[in-house]
Amino acid sequence: MSEQNQEFGNDSTVIDMMRPDYFSDIEDHKKLVAKAQQAIKLTEKYLSQLAAKHGWMDQDVPSERFLKLKNGMIVKCLRDLNTILQFIDNDTFLFHVSPQKNDFADWVFATYKNKDLAISIRKSKDRQEIISVIENMK
Repeated sequence: MSEQNQEFGNDSTVIDMMRPDYFSDIEDHKKLVAKAQQAIKLTEKYLSQLAAKHGWMDQDVPSERFLKLKNGMIVKCLRDLNTILQFIDNDTFLFHVSPQKNDFADWVFATYKNKDLAISIRKSKDRQEIISVIENMK
């Protein structure tokens, strides 16, 4: 078995798709990419809903979705955000939350696709209100 086949197991379709002549034209390739992107979006939506149902506050998000704060702290899940908000200094909080922006609301929406929670966080007037919103979410 070639090195390539070992990496992908017995899935010859994947191996075949790597051949330059696999697609009859670029339009076939574009259609396949569009279908794959749609499948990814549906999967992300499903996982977001599943996480919401089963204790998503404690589930770490993928590392590329971590939120790095000005002071170097890393937010990996909603529980982290809730805890960190209780202890970060005011300068760090105000760096991330101002009348012009709210990095926490943006992160919640981008990461969990939870528009209602993101809006509630954005409307919050101070850190204690954001903490309450997260603690009381359903």
